[in-house]
Amino acid sequence: MKTKRVNVFNQEIREIRCVSNAFDYFGDGTVFTEDKLEVGTMYTLIKAEIHPYGMMVYLKEIENKYGFQDFLFEEFEEYNLEEYEKNYENWLLGKLEKGMEDAKAGRIKSASEVFREIREKYGFDSGTVKAK
Repeated sequence: MKTKRVNVFNQEIREIRCVSNAFDYFGDGTVFTEDKLEVGTMYTLIKAEIHPYGMMVYLKEIENKYGFQDFLFEEFEEYNLEEYEKNYENWLLGKLEKGMEDAKAGRIKSASEVFREIREKYGFDSGTVKAK
């Protein structure tokens, strides 16, 4: 199967087309609009990264330190979807392997330990905050 989905694993500088500037990120009907993006315009992808808040593309024409969601764009030319899926699978496997290494080496903390450290660092105690 062919796709025009932005291949965030391809780090070559290239032209991508804006297909939308509005999106319902949370799926609750709240529509966000990227006012700087013009639908139908070709932009230069200079970098792509995966973050907890999405697969982001960075453009030469519009500076944005957080990037723009990849689904607002499409590749100029089609490519094999299987290539994208394989690259994403490899990326996920790498993250899982790193997580297992961290766990085996004791570099992972429980949520309760992390929250205890936050409470101690910032002085949260019974709903109040102490000045430091």
